[in-house]
Amino acid sequence: EGGNELETCLSILNEIMGMKEAAAFLRPVDPVADQVPSYFQYIDEPMDLGTVKDSLVGGEYECAHDVRRHVTLVWRNCLTFNGSDNSVYAECKKCADRFEELFRARIRPERHQGPLSPRGASGCGM
Repeated sequence: EGGNELETCLSILNEIMGMKEAAAFLRPVDPVADQVPSYFQYIDEPMDLGTVKDSLVGGEYECAHDVRRHVTLVWRNCLTFNGSDNSVYAECKKCADRFEELFRARIRPERHQGPLSPRGASGCGM
């Protein structure tokens, strides 16, 4: 059931990853290299778009809802760690808005567009 929607998710993810605003979200945060030593004091479930893509290509997601949960976690982590005065915050908002726009337009059935599941729970089959 999830094959075609997962291919669509990969297409959406590739489009987001191609946005210039997505540069900060393509790989895991490195607290030393990125000069954010307190990152893991605030973020307990790190996620990045490159990891999502690797997991998607590797067959680790059951359905689009699971992909969306992890992509949304990327944005939530960014907005949690960075204040609204930070340029990364604005870049994140732009990427997040575009992702939701594409996801809602291209993913069917709509059940994968509803409220996100609690952490660790799959939204598949809801």
